[in-house]
Amino acid sequence: MEITAEKILRAESSYYETIMNIASVKREVLRNDSFIEKNKKSIKSFVFWLCVAGIALIVLDFIPYGYCKPKYLLDASLFIFFTLVIVFLKKEDALHKSFWAKFNPYISDIKAEATFKLARRLVPFEARYTLQGNSISYARVKGGVSNPNWSREISGEYYICGDYVITYKNKQLYPHLFIFVGSSNELATYFEVLGIKKIEI
Repeated sequence: MEITAEKILRAESSYYETIMNIASVKREVLRNDSFIEKNKKSIKSFVFWLCVAGIALIVLDFIPYGYCKPKYLLDASLFIFFTLVIVFLKKEDALHKSFWAKFNPYISDIKAEATFKLARRLVPFEARYTLQGNSISYARVKGGVSNPNWSREISGEYYICGDYVITYKNKQLYPHLFIFVGSSNELATYFEVLGIKKIEI
C-alpha cells in the first residue's frame, strides 16, 4: 500500500480527536465497571460513618485535659484528615472530571505526534502488512528496500476511521496498533473472525 504525504495529512486530521474521544468512552466504561464505582454509595457511607466515629473519639480525647497538650497536635491532624476525606468524597466526581479534562488531551497529543513523526519524514513509502492468525507484521518499503518494523499480537478491540484502523488491548485507553488500510471492510471481517470487538462511539 502506497503511503503519500496526502494520506498522512488526511489521517492526522482526524487521529487526535478520534483517540481522545475513544479514550473518554473507554474510561467511562472501565469506571462504571469498577468495583469502587459499583459500590460507591456503600463505600461513601462506610467512610463517612468511620469519619464520624473518628471525630467523636477525637472530641472525647479532648475532654480530660481542658488545656493544650502535645497530644492535641495528633488529634487536630486526625480531625483535619477526616474533614478532608469527607470533602473529597463529595467532590470526587468533579475532581476526577477536571483531571481527565486536562490529562486526556495532553496524552492524546503525545500519542498522535509519536504515531506520525517518523512517517512524515519518510513519505512516500510502501506499507506492507502480513496477517497470520492473531498476529500482524509491518514492514516499510522505501527505495526498493524492505525494512521490517514490528510484529505484534492483535487483541481486544478495534476502530475503523477512513484510511486507517486502530486497535486496543483490553482495558487500554490509548491505541496499541495503527494500521493503514486499503479495504477496511476486509480487515473488519478478519477481526470479527478473531473475536476482536468493534468500538462504537
